Amino acid sequence: MKKFGMIFAAGALAACMAVGFAACAPISSEAKGTPSAHVTREQWDAFFSDLDASLENSAITYETSSSDTSYVLGIKYTCTEVIKYETVHADGLIYQKKESYQTGAYGDISLDDTDPTEEFYLEPSGDESGILYNRYWKNAGGTWSKGMMAAEALFDPLSGISADYDDYVYSDSRSGYVLKEDVGGEDVVLKFNEDGKLVAVWQEETIVTDMAGIGSVRTIEQMNIVIEYGGQSLTLPEVEGGDGGSGVSA
Repeated sequence: MKKFGMIFAAGALAACMAVGFAACAPISSEAKGTPSAHVTREQWDAFFSDLDASLENSAITYETSSSDTSYVLGIKYTCTEVIKYETVHADGLIYQKKESYQTGAYGDISLDDTDPTEEFYLEPSGDESGILYNRYWKNAGGTWSKGMMAAEALFDPLSGISADYDDYVYSDSRSGYVLKEDVGGEDVVLKFNEDGKLVAVWQEETIVTDMAGIGSVRTIEQMNIVIEYGGQSLTLPEVEGGDGGSGVSA
């Protein structure tokens, strides 16, 4: 894995063991099917030079998946894990939700599992460093609480992408901008609209490994990022004790 290796490794494979014969995982392929406009260097640099401004009033959907099938000791093993983030930037606030689940079985033993949904809002705290945010999160009881969070703790789906225009070339066959050393490969594909805004990122990578006693292991990992602009609105939730706003909309 290349640019997004650290993202895929952040839990997407751990629960599913390190063996298997992979099938395409069940996530959206909207990013793959999105066409890309040709953009100028000026448009490219304008977008990436200030991502906070470029992503204001936007909604980002990020998904990764890995799906494995194998026979271990003669018993069929299947496992699929999906991780999904939704991030909204609007009204000077940030909203983020994370969902992840696993499905599969080892023989008659179910491997199905779902992690609790994580959901929170961030607002600037006004501290001089500019890195601390007020964090509003939903606790296990379904009510909202308020605390603090550092900006670097926020998951950023675009953090692993090179922002250098000179690193890329447009690929007609892959319908977007690809790294020059990966024209016919499997690294990320960046797609833009006519206004020069990034609207989709797609990656699908196949890894084939020979493992003693198991045979050939073929793994397919996918990443799907879609960005929509405009029409977003955020209001801080009401928390116990009267802090926060009076409602939620996104």
